[in-house]
Amino acid sequence: MNAVVLYQDEKLGFKCTKVPKPKVEPGCLIMKVLASAINNVDEYIVHRLFPVNFKNADYICCGLEGSGIVEEVGEGVPKEFIGKKIVCTTLGGDPSKTFGCWCEYAKIPLGQCFLIDEKIPSEEACNFYANPLTCLWLIEIAKRSGVKALIHTNGSSQIGKFLIKEGIAEKIDIINIVRSKENVEVLKNLGAKYVLNSTDADFSQNLQKLASELDAKLVLDCIGGDFIGKILPSVPYQTKVVFYGALGGNISSLDMMTLAIKDITLKGYMMGNDDFLKDPPLLKQKLEYIAESIKTKRNFVTDVASRFTLDKAEEALGIFKKISSKGKVIFIPHYKPE
Repeated sequence: MNAVVLYQDEKLGFKCTKVPKPKVEPGCLIMKVLASAINNVDEYIVHRLFPVNFKNADYICCGLEGSGIVEEVGEGVPKEFIGKKIVCTTLGGDPSKTFGCWCEYAKIPLGQCFLIDEKIPSEEACNFYANPLTCLWLIEIAKRSGVKALIHTNGSSQIGKFLIKEGIAEKIDIINIVRSKENVEVLKNLGAKYVLNSTDADFSQNLQKLASELDAKLVLDCIGGDFIGKILPSVPYQTKVVFYGALGGNISSLDMMTLAIKDITLKGYMMGNDDFLKDPPLLKQKLEYIAESIKTKRNFVTDVASRFTLDKAEEALGIFKKISSKGKVIFIPHYKPE
């Protein structure tokens, strides 16, 4: 079968190639992959920004999550799963029992799968775990922090759009930062009350004024680079900054005196380090909430910006960041999207 793999030998990099179809094992199932999204974590893995567990193999199959149809089940997995539509993630489980989702057939432990309604298109559900669960956990961080308002540095992203609707539901005001006039209108049409364009000449003054009025003492940042350093002078005293990505690369500079004088705290977050994946009943509750939201189109429906076959993996990774505000880049392994 075709699969996008990352080789242990760094000289070989990653590429789409022919590999044996994975064999079913006890406690696992084989899913025919209908759609699989590219996430930030996937990019970090492909470019070896994360430690990669090769399980004593020459390569691993990439792909954090996907959706598809169950074709085979191993011992201990109910046979009723065969033919059913599921979503799955390779994160948080035993790497020796997992085969990633950028392939035609993925091997996944039962505990990392979730049955979904047959009527939900696979493309809409292929980003079921990473972005929706991250959104819900960021909202949970806000609730546990006791804030009624927060600043999000990438309002036009998929997570940013999800956060708008969850913020409204939880009565948490969100100052959404975008980088174009077009995205200001896009977010306002989604119901966002506060949207600031970082390219405006008076952006810093507007951010400082609005953050002070709303007492927005939580910043959710996935940009990194030099952007976070530019906005910290505008945030209130005793603000907490939570980093959950680095689309702009590593943080290039932070004014230590600003951190000290304003008593700003910095914290990192990555999916898998939260309570959701560590608490199966809580995870099931959140996944059911996500599934119902997608089914009713209330929230968490993946906007697809571009579709690729597996053999175009390098091209897909190349445009992933460039069009993130327009939607997800996804793989259609079997060439025929629903």
